[in-house]
Amino acid sequence: MLAPLLLTLGAFAAGGGSTKNLDGQYGFRDVLFEQQCVEIQDLVTHKDATDARFSAIRRTDSLNIGKARLQSILYSCYLGQLTSVTLLGHGQVNAARLLDTLTEAYGAPDQPDSDVQEFLWEGKKVTLEMRVDPTDHIVVIFANAAMYEFQLQTEDEERRSAVNDL
Repeated sequence: MLAPLLLTLGAFAAGGGSTKNLDGQYGFRDVLFEQQCVEIQDLVTHKDATDARFSAIRRTDSLNIGKARLQSILYSCYLGQLTSVTLLGHGQVNAARLLDTLTEAYGAPDQPDSDVQEFLWEGKKVTLEMRVDPTDHIVVIFANAAMYEFQLQTEDEERRSAVNDL
């Protein structure tokens, strides 16, 4: 069971999960972080791809991860490069299955607050976060740590500048 699971996620471990696999994968399935979004096959954007940031889907994506079934997979691009991939799903059964799959591939996550269904895997280059809200909505984000942080800082500066301009 472990081998097909790891191939599905694109991880490189054969003997157990580790965040080293997360850094080694440096993306999701067949796409890599920092890859030019216009080069990603079957990518359908929600906004004009010339905008600084946009999200997109691939109609050809399998929505199965291990035994979990997702609702959608979103690819986020900033300045033309892939910065993160977000998996969206619903339900406690899917959440448990997805957590098992991610744990097998990337090792045991950190859980900062045991009362909250939020799990974190931090590699040196890639961060993976899984959250399940009280209404059982699942959000999993694979992100290029440096690019994602740069994007958040830039957006924060833009918000502050807009407030100062008022």
